Order: sequence, then structure tokens, then C-alpha cells
Amino acid sequence: MLPTLRRSIAPAQRRDKTAWNVAILVTVLEGRPSPRSKALNLEQVKALLTAASWSVSG
Repeated sequence: MLPTLRRSIAPAQRRDKTAWNVAILVTVLEGRPSPRSKALNLEQVKALLTAASWSVSG
């Protein structure tokens, strides 16, 4: 996202349409790895829906 912001700001700065922007100076740090997702994957969702439909109809 930062490269897009920089590309959109640069032409405006050249035409003096905007003041000096801090986004040009920013160095984005690498984030730390996120913990493993607790969301269900596709196979788990299928199994859950199958089990739910069996218990409702059965």
C-alpha cells in the first residue's frame, strides 16, 4: 500500500499541489509473524456443515 501512496503523491508534489509528505520518508518495518490462525479451513467447514445437517435432520 505504501508504494501506491508514494506513486500518487509524487506527481502532486512535482506540480506543487501538495506540501512535502512524510509518506515519502517512511521506511516500513517488517512485521512479526502472526500466530497460527484459529479460523476453520475448507475441509473443517465441510465436516461441520455435514455434521450439523445430519443432527438437524436425523
